[in-house]
Amino acid sequence: MQLGYEKLDVTKLVRDLVTNTYSITGKWPMQELGYGGLGHQARRSSVSVSLNIAEGSAGTNPDFARFVRISIRSLLETKECMLIGESLGYEVHKDIDQKISTLYSN
Repeated sequence: MQLGYEKLDVTKLVRDLVTNTYSITGKWPMQELGYGGLGHQARRSSVSVSLNIAEGSAGTNPDFARFVRISIRSLLETKECMLIGESLGYEVHKDIDQKISTLYSN
C-alpha cells in the first residue's frame, strides 16, 4: 500500500537528496561524521526534510503546510552544510546544489 506522501513527486526528489548527501559526506573526514560534526548535521537535516513531509501528510492541511515549512528550513540547513563543507575544502558535488534548488523552488 502506498501512502499519500509517497505519491508526491517531491518525495522521490527528497530521497535522492538524502542519498546524495550520505554519498557526499561519506567522503568527508571521519571527524565530520561523528555526533556534532558537519557531515552528521548535513545528514540529519537532509533526512529531516523527508521525515517532516511524511509526518505532516498525516495531519490536516494546515498541519501539512507547517511541516512543509519546517522541511524547507531543513533543506536550507542542508545547503548551508554543503557550502561550509565546500569552503573547508571537502568534496561537494555541484549537482546537489541543483537538487536543493529544485526542491526549494517546488
